[in-house]
Amino acid sequence: MGRTRATWLVDAVEARMYLPTLMAAAGLTTLRSIDRILPYVRNLPPDQAAAMLREL
Repeated sequence: MGRTRATWLVDAVEARMYLPTLMAAAGLTTLRSIDRILPYVRNLPPDQAAAMLREL
């Protein structure tokens, strides 16, 4: 996977892009490519993650 595309995928995941939309835009049919970039995605602070989960 190219570095530019990988950076775009990381940015889209961090922006919380809806997964089916991200996959369609990137031309992905499986989650394998996303699995490869997950180590580079910044985690949310625990309090922010908890707040987001409560909103579901």
